[in-house]
Amino acid sequence: MSLDSIMFSPFFLPFVLPFLGVIITAYVKVTPLSRSFFDGSKGDYNLGFDFAIAAHIIFIVEISNMLKSADEKLLISKYLSSILIGTGAFIFLSLICLEIIKKYGIEEYLVKIEGPNGELKDSESKRYNLAAFIISWIFGLLWSVFVVFYAISIGEY
Repeated sequence: MSLDSIMFSPFFLPFVLPFLGVIITAYVKVTPLSRSFFDGSKGDYNLGFDFAIAAHIIFIVEISNMLKSADEKLLISKYLSSILIGTGAFIFLSLICLEIIKKYGIEEYLVKIEGPNGELKDSESKRYNLAAFIISWIFGLLWSVFVVFYAISIGEY
């Protein structure tokens, strides 16, 4: 496979490019705070929503570029409605996914904090568990694949 065939495939812009961006984001986010890329906490790699957002932004930009070159009113209304439907579905599904993560993906635990006078105080803290990590990455991957097939269906590729 040549680089040209990879870059012009329908999966490159809405899938491969956001995935590479998320990997670079994780690297930049984790490496300065730890010795290596793999020393970060689970929360540092919980980038599924970042992946979905990047794919959706690329989708909107590509359809906006198509709007600039569209001459027919039918195509313009088709592209505008695809942006509105896609963004509405993204917001709706994101809210559902976030509620699922709130319910099943966040653990509460007690932390003992020592005050300035030496007293120990209990403090509640929250952190993501493995379910939140898996749910957000599944959402990000599925949304990116959906964006690819939606873009193919409206005739972008």
